[in-house]
Amino acid sequence: VVLPATAPEGLGLVAVEAQLCGARVVASATGGLVDVVGGTPTSQVVPPGDAAALAAAIVAVAAEPVSA
Repeated sequence: VVLPATAPEGLGLVAVEAQLCGARVVASATGGLVDVVGGTPTSQVVPPGDAAALAAAIVAVAAEPVSA
């Protein structure tokens, strides 16, 4: 799940639900998304508006092996 928010997200419920379902998340580091998503091999936050960082994070998260 990619959440390229440009304005602060209060909680980031989509990110919470995605992680609960085991989905990988890449989100902009705005508002509550920083706390919800954090930075793990399968979920990363990037600076808002930084397209190159967003693309690199998507590639990195997609390259991580899927855990069983």
